[in-house]
Amino acid sequence: CVHTTFFEQRDATGRRIVVQVFNGINSTAGHGLPNIDVPLREESVPIHNIRVRFSAPVPRRFHIEPGGQEIKSRRVGDDLELELPPLSVHFLLVGEFD
Repeated sequence: CVHTTFFEQRDATGRRIVVQVFNGINSTAGHGLPNIDVPLREESVPIHNIRVRFSAPVPRRFHIEPGGQEIKSRRVGDDLELELPPLSVHFLLVGEFD
């Protein structure tokens, strides 16, 4: 139920990794008719304990957008593991190298 997309951005100010994180839980269980089903949510079911692991080289700083919330990390062997905040519907995990 957690959908992710990964991409990298480079510009004159540096390089960043962006991971789009989306909660695909559909609390209506798809009960609408396909030709008139509106993709609106009446509620969200937050997903907790999502972890993301990066191998070297890893960004020096991570934050969530929107909002700019900093993300704490911990070393697991040679990797860096992040525990993301509860996912309501959608956010971007941004890792900045420079």
